[in-house]
Amino acid sequence: MTTLLNCLLLVVFASGLFNMTSAVAQLEPGSIAATAIGSLHIEQDGVYYVLEQMSERAHVPVGVDAIQPAKAETITLDFRGGSVAELMNLFVSKANDYRWVEKSGVINVSRVNAGVSLVDVVIDYPGASGRTRQEIWMDIKSRPEVLAWFRDSGCSEFEYLTGQEFRQHNKPITVHPGKLSLRDLLNEVTTESGSGYWAVLQSAPSESCRVSIMPW
Repeated sequence: MTTLLNCLLLVVFASGLFNMTSAVAQLEPGSIAATAIGSLHIEQDGVYYVLEQMSERAHVPVGVDAIQPAKAETITLDFRGGSVAELMNLFVSKANDYRWVEKSGVINVSRVNAGVSLVDVVIDYPGASGRTRQEIWMDIKSRPEVLAWFRDSGCSEFEYLTGQEFRQHNKPITVHPGKLSLRDLLNEVTTESGSGYWAVLQSAPSESCRVSIMPW
């Protein structure tokens, strides 16, 4: 009996060690998720504003897509410092229906089972050479694949701009041509321009469908 118990304990220990090693292995050296950042406090506010503030104040590129809930959620973050992964894990512990993953050097956040399918639309992108972030953003909205998604989904486009979006990080950049999803295109524009944040948000299911592509 003692031998059997010892074997079971060894298996449990080994399993825990494997899981711990796997978790650490996900933080690859040089990745955004492994980057060390300082403390950060964001008082009670909406989820998407909190993400935008995390991006701006911690200098972390973030992209988010979500079908918004019927009732806006507010959270408070009190981060004592650590890795970007630890910051994002704290965020999802406060906003339980969101998940994050690092993709192409950008922290991508999606609402569980309520992402915006528009970001997965594959675009046959002709490329952009020496064009500003604003010019690329305007062109995205006129891409045939994006227009087809709006037509087929029955959603309308909704712009929520403050006039501040393109005052910074609007230098000419280059994006190579190819087939890529809207998410990948927005990620690439974010990293190339240094803008730091993008959001594709869809109105709550109880409302008429409106989608905004925000180049914050």
